Amino acid sequence: MQILIVDDDQVLVEVLKSSLTSQRHVVDTVEDGRMGWEYVRSGKYELVLLDIHLPGMDGVSLCKQMRSEGYTTPILLMTTKNDSSDRIRGLDAGADDYLTKPLDLGELNARIRALSRRGEVAHTSVLTVNGLTLNPITCEVSYQQQPIKLTAKEYNLLEIFLRNPARVFSRAQILDKIWTFDDPPLEESVKAHIKGLRKKLKQAGVVDWIENVYGIGYRLDPKVATSETPTSVVEREFDCKLEQMWLKYQPQMLERLQVLQTATAVIQTAELSTELWNDTARAAHKLAGVLGMFSREIGSQIAHEIETLLGDRQQLNSQQRARFVSLVADLDSLLALDKTTASQTVETPKLLLISQDPQLHREFQQLGQIQGMGCHSIKNIASATAWLQSNSPDLVAIDTEAATNSQEYFSLIADLSSRTPSVPSLVFAPTDSLSHRVSLARAGASSCLVKPTTPTTIWQTVSQLLKYPQTAIASVLIVDDDLVFLAALRSLIEPWGIKVSTLAEPTRFWQVLQATQPDLLILDIEMPKINGIELCQTLRSDPNWQELPILFLTARRDSATIEQVFTVGGDDYIAKPIVAAETIARINHHLDRSRLLHNLATQDRLTGLPNRVQSSRELETSIQQASGDCQFCLAVLQLRELPQINLEFGHATGDCVLEQWGKVFRAAFRDREVTGYWGNGDFVIGFPNANKIQVGDCLAEVLLTLRKQIFTSPEGKRFQVTPNFSVAEFPNDGKTLYSLYRTCVSNNASS
Repeated sequence: MQILIVDDDQVLVEVLKSSLTSQRHVVDTVEDGRMGWEYVRSGKYELVLLDIHLPGMDGVSLCKQMRSEGYTTPILLMTTKNDSSDRIRGLDAGADDYLTKPLDLGELNARIRALSRRGEVAHTSVLTVNGLTLNPITCEVSYQQQPIKLTAKEYNLLEIFLRNPARVFSRAQILDKIWTFDDPPLEESVKAHIKGLRKKLKQAGVVDWIENVYGIGYRLDPKVATSETPTSVVEREFDCKLEQMWLKYQPQMLERLQVLQTATAVIQTAELSTELWNDTARAAHKLAGVLGMFSREIGSQIAHEIETLLGDRQQLNSQQRARFVSLVADLDSLLALDKTTASQTVETPKLLLISQDPQLHREFQQLGQIQGMGCHSIKNIASATAWLQSNSPDLVAIDTEAATNSQEYFSLIADLSSRTPSVPSLVFAPTDSLSHRVSLARAGASSCLVKPTTPTTIWQTVSQLLKYPQTAIASVLIVDDDLVFLAALRSLIEPWGIKVSTLAEPTRFWQVLQATQPDLLILDIEMPKINGIELCQTLRSDPNWQELPILFLTARRDSATIEQVFTVGGDDYIAKPIVAAETIARINHHLDRSRLLHNLATQDRLTGLPNRVQSSRELETSIQQASGDCQFCLAVLQLRELPQINLEFGHATGDCVLEQWGKVFRAAFRDREVTGYWGNGDFVIGFPNANKIQVGDCLAEVLLTLRKQIFTSPEGKRFQVTPNFSVAEFPNDGKTLYSLYRTCVSNNASS
């Protein structure tokens, strides 16, 4: 289990860490609340052990922050014996349990085991696969009742595999799960520990259970036959879900088949018109791409052959026509679609929009398609109130202009807020007013946007309000004109903790790309109006998107098509109909490589902040947006003593100072600010919508934290460093990033 301890008592922390690591837990420690929040945001902890009284941010505030941001990680408070008021505040803020100091280590471990049996933490019951047993309570491992002695890392590796027997883990994912922030290893360390685990398992008779999936990672593959292995359970559940989707989408399958049958009726007596020819080829292409996903591979092969017959755009000879008719008949017989009872399942929409604005209506319909959520629109509050009596959406968007008076929408907002669970409400107002915003907040509104607003702002706000799972390891955008294929692919990918956005209209690609900011792009090659090849070429011509990994979907496997995929900048391709295991493996592989390359290219290794190139891009964007009443300030904090520290104490000590400063910056600036490290001791922070006075107030606490830090040289000499800082305001002190930076450095030099 991954545990974070947030406490400033170094003696207690060392005792707790020693006790917990002896129980095979992976433990990170941090001594103030702000850094605790930084670690929570950066890691995937299964439990937070939290002291109430902390510097920077107290434990109650940290608890509230975690719960308000959607983190459901169990929290165990540590309080003084007679401080019942703090315990009450902590539990009300969302903590799950508490212990009083001085702590009893036996009780602590028992409470941790109890918390791990509920909430978000994996269940700690004994894990058994084909005679290989791991007991998380006693930390004992055995095979056929014979004990196996493992190191802590080997134990953690085995626990990961036993809890997820059907999943392939990359080395990067394993690093995230079982190594701490203070113990950063190389990916080769994973290979070494895997080798050690395999050796000990082999000695116990567990031979070759940990499979190396070439180019991807590792997974558990038990070799002993049983009636049903964990992998087969997962596959059976997925097959069952796909079969339900097949029933749901039979109307679309029938519609495509009917296009082919129409062409069959025409082709026997006359030539196909250009329009019917194109419609038939498109229907065959879609059937070829999707039938295999629903375990109807022969259907995909037949549809692909039909598509090939129509591929050269020339009229068919008599033999080809006969073959076409025969193939369509075979496909009809194979699919056996019920033409009388096929009906699409009606689902409760997850989004409700109350507005008479057609533009808002279009944006929400598109948002629903992209995020896989149904969207329902109602023009007035009264009708919406009636609809909500029998429906419970995940979010309600309210245009205030759809109400006859303010009390009408205030009452609705209050009702949504009082539901169990509460329903988030997004309000669109025609004007911006502080008093109106306060009234909305008091009524229970979740967020407010001023009209007109951009689709990107709407989508980002909705995503935040819906609180998509914080455990999502990455986001993927899939562009394909087949809605059925998109839905099936979403169902395949999302269970792996990946956030999926889909787009069926390639003409809106650029808009959706900017709004979703994906980590991976999947493009179908053949689409109407704009094909995947053209989208890839457009993307690669933009310097901001040249590093985004792109996977192509294609029903064609000829060398010319594959060559074209790589020529235009594609990273890989997946042949339709897709194979589930191969698709997930390829996606995870490219996500891991993308994450690694992105960090190397954009992040400073010591401080963990964006480097000069990356932060400059973000700062330039903020400056471009600073117009009219909008303001922008640039602050430069300089560690002037860095050359002297390197000279006197060595570069390792200087690196330690930079690393600590980076932690302070990452904890202090998480929201609108743009941070970066430009080298030579120069830290930059961009403040959108702020003036010099506001920036000065914001920096005061950060500067105090930096000044209070004490460092120790290898020789034991203790020292402190004093930051120099200056603030420049756009456009008064400069109209470009460079001129603002120059103003700050000049002011620092003269101070």
